[in-house]
Amino acid sequence: MRVCVIGTGYVGLVTGVCLSHTGHHVICVDNNEEKVKLLKSGQSPIYEPGLSELMQGCTKAGTLEFTSDLKAGVEHGDILFIAVGTPPLPTGESDTRYVEAVAKGIGAHLTTGYKVIVNKSTVPIGSGDWVRRIVLDGVE
Repeated sequence: MRVCVIGTGYVGLVTGVCLSHTGHHVICVDNNEEKVKLLKSGQSPIYEPGLSELMQGCTKAGTLEFTSDLKAGVEHGDILFIAVGTPPLPTGESDTRYVEAVAKGIGAHLTTGYKVIVNKSTVPIGSGDWVRRIVLDGVE
């Protein structure tokens, strides 16, 4: 299966590497160019036992790629995982602006075909409908 994981923090990077290791072709997207360069060089910005070795093996096998190009990731994936940060606001609620930005980006780059969108970010109950509306509003 063709997978796109948007966000390469703890959740996104581990998800992408593990899906790649199980045989899926994964493109991980991050808007941080320096992080993408680091990942392309085979280095993990996070510590998770065995992750770097799995990541390097999958990259070498051609089943794992890293990019900052959201359009390329959206076009590639049959399944799109949103795995971006949702830091707490002073009120204690999750700051969902990064999820919203990614949903808008997905909508802007959807052209044809069926996509499954999975939100792995920490968001309030009911956010699936909210993300769906944002994505569909962005489709031209």
